[in-house]
Amino acid sequence: MKQFHVWMRSFADIQAFVALSSKQSFDITVGTDDQDISAKSLMAILGLNLRRPVTVRMNCDDAEFVRFRHDAARFLA
Repeated sequence: MKQFHVWMRSFADIQAFVALSSKQSFDITVGTDDQDISAKSLMAILGLNLRRPVTVRMNCDDAEFVRFRHDAARFLA
């Protein structure tokens, strides 16, 4: 499992992150210490505490991880 931290500061950020995540063929979750939900679900992400960075976790190969992290660079915490 690979992971990194993102910070979505606005509703537009959340929408863009969900759109980016939804294009991926592998599983992606976001969460806090006590909660992990699908990064492909706008409604689920809206239920998270987004006042601080969240952890992105994914099951993918190294190339997919590098590509996704690059594409999500604007959200990196």
